[in-house]
Amino acid sequence: MPAELALDLDERVKVGLVTLCTREKELYLELFEQQILSRRMVAVLAADADRLIDAVRDRGVEGYEEWLHDISRPDAGFRAALWLHRRLGFAWLLTERLADRFEILMVTQSVLSELAAFNVSSVADLLGPDAEVKLAAVIENRQEAVDSALKALSLQYPGYAESIEARQLERARFASRRRNMQGGYRKASSAARSTTTCASSSPSGAAPSASARRSTSACNWPA
Repeated sequence: MPAELALDLDERVKVGLVTLCTREKELYLELFEQQILSRRMVAVLAADADRLIDAVRDRGVEGYEEWLHDISRPDAGFRAALWLHRRLGFAWLLTERLADRFEILMVTQSVLSELAAFNVSSVADLLGPDAEVKLAAVIENRQEAVDSALKALSLQYPGYAESIEARQLERARFASRRRNMQGGYRKASSAARSTTTCASSSPSGAAPSASARRSTSACNWPA
């Protein structure tokens, strides 16, 4: 029996939540490496994940839910941008805050889907089916909160969601093209090195060394 299964259910759920939050941070970093998230946005999301891990370690599920309640509300910067827009007509700051808010919610929505699958495939075997059910409920509650916030924001500010989604898709296409180009460059470099090796080991009048004979054989020079 794994040592984790010797813990009571609450402790196993706490361990599972820390595992899921750690995986969440890893997924954000992977999106950054794939150039789907900007450096600034991944810094925001990774910092939020670190705070969530600390909250779970301190208070378990209660800490997770308290953090979720706090993070679900617009922050002070968003509220200030909204006030400036309504009172003074300054739109640029609100536009930036809206773009950030939409992106955070949409990325979180995608990552939570991956966490739900990770919970079933990896965490359940470690912590037991009863803990997996509890963790699935926590993830589902957060998914519902994110979905509700995204729908409410989309209704209040139509058009932003489509704009952010289009931007993320463009980033994904750019990252895919760049990976393909890098893969082609590596193949070309490898082929060039192989050609150079074969050329340097081509038959000549001098008796080749043993290593040269092996290299020449590998290049399949004609007799």
